[in-house]
Amino acid sequence: MRLQTYTPIFRKKILPVLLLALTAGLPWAPAITAAAEPDIIETWVNTPVQVTSRTEAVLHMAVSADGRHIVYITGDQKPTQLWLGSADPSAVSLPEPLASDGSAKSAPAVSPDARYVAFTGYGQDVTGDIFLIDRKEKNPLPTRLTGRDTADDGPCFSPDNRRLYFHQA
Repeated sequence: MRLQTYTPIFRKKILPVLLLALTAGLPWAPAITAAAEPDIIETWVNTPVQVTSRTEAVLHMAVSADGRHIVYITGDQKPTQLWLGSADPSAVSLPEPLASDGSAKSAPAVSPDARYVAFTGYGQDVTGDIFLIDRKEKNPLPTRLTGRDTADDGPCFSPDNRRLYFHQA
């Protein structure tokens, strides 16, 4: 699929800035090339690149702020496994298992510095609890942050790495 735009203001001013913003700092970003017509910019969009080697379905995934790591959940609904892997398809490395107990998991999030991983776990509470893993520990285990009295989901980290947000019902 080729993206072309013909609106003069969009083509000359906004699109180049948007494409640079979307691809800045990503080592595997598609190259942006000028077409034969000098005012048209072409880029490949929606070209899939495999970054996991799992045979199970990837149910949920999050990318670290620096774009170097992915945290993803695989499995057949229950049990599921939480993994940390490289987001760079040219890097050859084995994914790191983070949580593989017999429960279902969803909504992974990775902190901006990639030290912490949060997710929603359903093993101790069918409505969901927030768990946190500190990857700097020698044998990191998930720490439950919320209790059974509420349904908790959707963890995400603040850009300054100081807070973990989630919704609670």
